[in-house]
Amino acid sequence: MPKARLTDLSVQRLKWDGKQTITWDTTLPGFGVRVGKNKKTFLIMVGKERRKVTIGHYPDDKLKDARNKAKSALLKVHHPKTDTESLKEEYLEDVKLRLAEKTYTGYKTNLDNFDFEVTSLTLVEARSYLSQYDDAPQNQNNAFRALRAFLNWCVREGHIDHHPLQGLPEPNKFPSRDRVLSDEELIKIWEHTDFHPYGHIVRCLMLSGQRMSQIWKAQPEWIGDGVITFPKEIMKGKESHTIPLTPLMAEYFKPPFVFNGWSKSKARLDKKCGVTGWRLHDLRRTLATNCAKLGIPIHVVEKVLDHKSGTVSGIVAVYNRYSYLGEMENALLTHENHLHSIFTAKDT
Repeated sequence: MPKARLTDLSVQRLKWDGKQTITWDTTLPGFGVRVGKNKKTFLIMVGKERRKVTIGHYPDDKLKDARNKAKSALLKVHHPKTDTESLKEEYLEDVKLRLAEKTYTGYKTNLDNFDFEVTSLTLVEARSYLSQYDDAPQNQNNAFRALRAFLNWCVREGHIDHHPLQGLPEPNKFPSRDRVLSDEELIKIWEHTDFHPYGHIVRCLMLSGQRMSQIWKAQPEWIGDGVITFPKEIMKGKESHTIPLTPLMAEYFKPPFVFNGWSKSKARLDKKCGVTGWRLHDLRRTLATNCAKLGIPIHVVEKVLDHKSGTVSGIVAVYNRYSYLGEMENALLTHENHLHSIFTAKDT
């Protein structure tokens, strides 16, 4: 049977040629138009027996309306239980291997609380769902992102044509963090982190500029021939990342770091060192800022940090496969020497 991308013009041009024919739509599998001697009929094919069901007639029914009716009918056929519940399960299964573990868990938790029918969701219902987080703005933004990602997926998969959150910004705006620790603050933190495992994790973050999850989840076998290779499974960009292992970092990078209790340990550290209003992730920004002050090129700093959206991105990133290991080693050693100099100056 012929297949084509059905448009108003193509349906209009279909002619009776002495026998009944069906042209199936390439944009919506299972939907087509049958041309008879006296009329054109929109239909869908359902079931293992490939049963044909009439859903309208042209030109009494417009193509757009017939296609929407077909989508709804096919959705009910393929998802016999509650549409939203089955779609949530299918979505979470689809993205499980593509999302970071923390992101996946957050999406699942938020979608478990979502009990509206996705095929008829209104903006009022979406806002009603998000209102349960009115007292926690950050959680509300997280719920918004989870719901929007799920609804975008539903659109891409053809389950719905649009959703009420398309084009809407997150409910709450927060000022972007720009906290960069001073040399004096770095000295105070360093002086109170000479203990394993939490203190050494903090020192590794200060020396390497990597993400907390990379250091915390590190395994001994990731170290080899003067480098550390973080596997793609724990990387935000889902690609492995290799950085040089500098001498000072080698003293403290002793995985595995069997550890829990992040907030309590951070609170104790703040109390001991006297530095407040900072997060572990700020050490990453501090390294980038100090490297810039030390004259290290921005594209090298981005390679160290594993940033994908900076100076080496797009088509350049596709063709530029140079590892920059030598440049990264120079950058990290320069930064390490800077830290060593301020720590030594404090001691003298």
